[in-house]
Amino acid sequence: GPELTVTLLAALAELPPRARAMVVLRYWEDLSVETVAELLRCSPSTVKSQCSRALATLRTRLGDAHLYTTRS
Repeated sequence: GPELTVTLLAALAELPPRARAMVVLRYWEDLSVETVAELLRCSPSTVKSQCSRALATLRTRLGDAHLYTTRS
């Protein structure tokens, strides 16, 4: 619902800018790891590791019940 969206946006805002950009591009905009890497001028492995760390942070802040991911 709308309250979850507001909560998610607040949690995203607390991430470091580069990690936030990676998560938004990868999951919100549904871009591939390779495309995100090209856009941010980094390696695909950097995108994967930064997204993994950022998602772990979001899970902690939001609680596991609020954030499910199906992609690695």
